[in-house]
Amino acid sequence: MIVCHCNVLTCRHVREAVDAASGRDGLTLVTPGVVFKENDKRPRCGYCMPHIHKLIEEHLTDNTVWNNSKL
Repeated sequence: MIVCHCNVLTCRHVREAVDAASGRDGLTLVTPGVVFKENDKRPRCGYCMPHIHKLIEEHLTDNTVWNNSKL
């Protein structure tokens, strides 16, 4: 699904950017800005920011060791 129409970023682009950014040192705070930077893009209208933020949160929650459903 396309998340950002201005830059044609999909959910897959967001998940891959989150994985790349959070996998470097485990301390990187992943924000929508980081997602754009990982994809060599810049935000334009900003309408997608809340949705990208939600996707980041969901992806990190699903992949964390501390998620109770995976213990």
